[in-house]
Amino acid sequence: MSKFSLKGRTALVTGGARGCGLAFAQGLAEAGADVAIFDVIDPVQGFYDIEKDYGVKTKYYK
Repeated sequence: MSKFSLKGRTALVTGGARGCGLAFAQGLAEAGADVAIFDVIDPVQGFYDIEKDYGVKTKYYK
């Protein structure tokens, strides 16, 4: 992942509360990006686990 580092960047994922959007948010976090998601539904627990699993910041916006 060192060639694809997003450390110090913030990624915005629309529809990231679950499903494919959540998987994309997790991939961005794995690359080091802080993650913000916009969605009309509340996120599943997996979204909240991103912070502790990857050591990045997350934020949810409705």
